[in-house]
Amino acid sequence: MDCKEIREMYKLMFAEYPDIVTAKDLQTMLEISRHAVYDLLEDGEISYIRLGNAYKIPKINVIDYVLKRPCGQTRVSA
Repeated sequence: MDCKEIREMYKLMFAEYPDIVTAKDLQTMLEISRHAVYDLLEDGEISYIRLGNAYKIPKINVIDYVLKRPCGQTRVSA
């Protein structure tokens, strides 16, 4: 997807969330466990900013992550 398409999806996806979300928001957005949230962040699958102990995640990074994953693809642990 190019930037224009991502901007269009930004208006539609997760519209009820702020531009910067927390780890708790991410857990709700993706319907995943708390542990899975921190795995995604620490593995670099979703970019974030860390302020002290808090993770601040730009919503655009969450959308980009969701759109880049083929339908039905699951995360494989090594």
